Amino acid sequence: NGAGKSTLLKAVAGIMEPTRGKITANGDIAALLELGSGFDGDLTVKENAYLRGAMLGYTKEFMDSTYEQIIDFAELKEFENRPFKQLSSGMKSRLAFSIASLVKPDILILDEVLSVGDGAFQEKSAKKMREIISQGATTILVSHSLEQIRELCNKVLWLDHGRQVAFGDSAEICDRYEAFLRGECPAEMPGEEEAEKPEAVAVVNDDLPITEDADKKRKLFSAKRIIVSFVLALFCAALAFNLGQQYFAGNQVSRVEIIAQEGSGEVTFRGAAVDGRWINPTDGLIDDGGWVYDDGQVVYTAVGDSALVFNLPAGEARTLTFNAGPDCGVALIDIDGEHFEFNLWNENLVELGQSYNVSTLIIDNIVLTAVVLAILVFTVVFCLINALVFWYEHINITQMKWNRIEKIWILILLSLTICILYFFSVSSSPKVPEIANYWGEDGSFYTLCGKVWAEGGIPYVDIFEQKGPIIFLIYKIGYILSPVWGLFAIQCGFLWIAFVCSYFIAKEMVGVLKGIIASLVTMAFYVFVMDEGALTEDFNLPFLMFSTYLIIKYLLSNNKVVSHPAKYAFVYGVTCGISLGLRLTNCVAICGFILPICLMLFINKQYKNILQNMMSFLLGFMLIVLPFVIYFAANGALYDLTWGTLLYNMYYAGVAASLGHSLHEWLKIVIYLLPIIICCILAFEQKSRIGFTVSVSAVFTAVLLSKLFFFQHYYIIVLTFVPIAFSWFLQDDNWAKINLGRYKISYSFLLIAIVIILTMEIYNAAINHNIWMNSLCNIDKESSYVIAIKNQIDLIPCDERELVIGYNVRPDWYLITDINPCYKYYTNQDWGMKMSKKMEQENIDFYGSLTAKWIAVQGVIGQPDIAQIIEDKYQLYNSVYLEDRALYLNLYARNGTV
Repeated sequence: NGAGKSTLLKAVAGIMEPTRGKITANGDIAALLELGSGFDGDLTVKENAYLRGAMLGYTKEFMDSTYEQIIDFAELKEFENRPFKQLSSGMKSRLAFSIASLVKPDILILDEVLSVGDGAFQEKSAKKMREIISQGATTILVSHSLEQIRELCNKVLWLDHGRQVAFGDSAEICDRYEAFLRGECPAEMPGEEEAEKPEAVAVVNDDLPITEDADKKRKLFSAKRIIVSFVLALFCAALAFNLGQQYFAGNQVSRVEIIAQEGSGEVTFRGAAVDGRWINPTDGLIDDGGWVYDDGQVVYTAVGDSALVFNLPAGEARTLTFNAGPDCGVALIDIDGEHFEFNLWNENLVELGQSYNVSTLIIDNIVLTAVVLAILVFTVVFCLINALVFWYEHINITQMKWNRIEKIWILILLSLTICILYFFSVSSSPKVPEIANYWGEDGSFYTLCGKVWAEGGIPYVDIFEQKGPIIFLIYKIGYILSPVWGLFAIQCGFLWIAFVCSYFIAKEMVGVLKGIIASLVTMAFYVFVMDEGALTEDFNLPFLMFSTYLIIKYLLSNNKVVSHPAKYAFVYGVTCGISLGLRLTNCVAICGFILPICLMLFINKQYKNILQNMMSFLLGFMLIVLPFVIYFAANGALYDLTWGTLLYNMYYAGVAASLGHSLHEWLKIVIYLLPIIICCILAFEQKSRIGFTVSVSAVFTAVLLSKLFFFQHYYIIVLTFVPIAFSWFLQDDNWAKINLGRYKISYSFLLIAIVIILTMEIYNAAINHNIWMNSLCNIDKESSYVIAIKNQIDLIPCDERELVIGYNVRPDWYLITDINPCYKYYTNQDWGMKMSKKMEQENIDFYGSLTAKWIAVQGVIGQPDIAQIIEDKYQLYNSVYLEDRALYLNLYARNGTV
């Protein structure tokens, strides 16, 4: 007595906080510490059963379904309507034991309660205990009965005056204790020095005992910490080396002077290449020396003996390219004091020019400096991570002001989101100059639809695109707010909410600190899978994330609480409605979550709850869908709305599934699906409904994405699994299994290998995306494609530009010319007509009606009927051939127009 047994149990149950160290209990806990407490003597037995259940966190629906079992097991059926105070102490204890034991917790704590009731009930309670233990629940029993301990327990902790005497197998410890009681051996208590060691850690779960295995686990955690910190530090060092080398090389340039040798012939400079990267003659220009610049060919031609001066970046392989031919002369080159002479004469004219190597700039110092920087970054990151983990292990977590930290982090997430989109979203970032004329591939479709809608047109009526109307509405609002900043601001808000939800998902699973890291991992994966940015998946993501958060929150509530909140189903309905209005296939993960939840409700006969959730789901779904249906039905576009949002997606998925993927695409698909693979691997270790639910959704998502055409932005919806996979990956249990046999070792190292591969791929994707963005930002003049389109459109009178249509043109043709199409099927007509016979006939009727006065055609017309109509009723007014694209731009005018 007084050894501290009950105090220890209260700390494990969370009733008391330890003054030092920490206690981790994985799973739902039911504690029977003082059986008579928590009841109201004036309430009936039945009312007290519901009261006790509510205190343990069970819903009324669950108590309704289990009440009869509870009251029958406690043998109190005839007393259920009596005041509780009229019961004997044994009867009260029987009710408390019945409630706790029938709910089947993950961890059951019993403080000398198996002696309640008469002999028959004691036998029944012992049998119930054996049943609970056999089903896998961790059970902690306090008892003075050695017979009971020998029968029920496999490990024993012997306490004396708050200190551990011994811990080990039941038979061994019980024998020692009996010897101690007989006076044959003393209680072997730890010495004062050992007993005063701070920061002891007790971990309660199915696999790890409290002392020896916990010590192994702490050592394992240290090994895990070193491996993870080493990999992260190595990644940061590689990033620092790459960026540092680019930065230092970019700041070390050569001054180049080119002079045409007098009387030798014409000298035309085309540009330079540094380590395979092409540099236009205007890049780094210092002084043109009066040389003649040809804007169309992007070349400089020498005039007299003046020098063309420019800076040439550092590099290991550098060449200068000139025109070569019978009339070409000699170029005199001066680079950092070194002189070269290039004879450009050639028997035949070389149209693409001729390249000459120039001196190799010594960049050993650049590489050495980058290596030093990488080592420094590696050391700092490695030490910082280990210092943070050490701090995390030794601080009193319960005293930290996590609410304040959480609010600060949410604001930091906003700033990080803005930075990510500013530097990586090429289709919406204000960083991309207007002269680039780049709206993205898919983004140009949505930009045009939003612009037309904002200017009075109606989607599916005046302009048709095979996507849901919500994406057009978003672009419309962005265009109204600001053509440059509007869409970017909306995108920042949407993505910020998604990252915040990723934090809350991980926080729900593993706490605040790991939740913060999980949101950073989610950001990194977003950079990995994003394409041009501001696509349907980007705007769908916050709704998918928020629904996933609610699902995880429900699944992590008491595992035996069966009923599902109807308000959550309302959010799922809203999410599916949003997905239908953006891209229907985006909601596959949420549907994959909903299916097993419905199955669990059905198995537990929660028919009323299923009906409530169905009604809430439909209400949320119709709240989003119905306004669009009414709007477009009133404008005579209900069929086109249905085709664009639903039928086309089904047809598209069917076509994609029939084509398959190449081996290279399959490798990329597997890499993009690595978070799902981690979820599937670790879901089987959860042994609960969350593992089952997540694995079902993961499989659904993986199967669908692998069947669609391979576009990396499709995999943005995989982000819903990233915080889940990250949380499970960092759970201590998963690492502890390294010590449990050869299979578990390979299993754990498989997870580490997956994370390393994913880290490397994210790094490469970030570098490539940054290069892409920089290539757009460094454009200083419009391309030949844009110039040709603008020159051609200038031939059309201003008052006739409302009667222009493009055939097979890209949507950016309309954005470049600032023309809205005069017919809803405005682009890629040949492709669209292959998808729908109705669309084909409508196109033939339109071109036969002669509504359009002007038709701009890129390439050839594949539909023979339309080709014949244009040949008979239109005349070719202007034709331009773009050599760099091997593409004809033809402008047709209706007969009699000019």
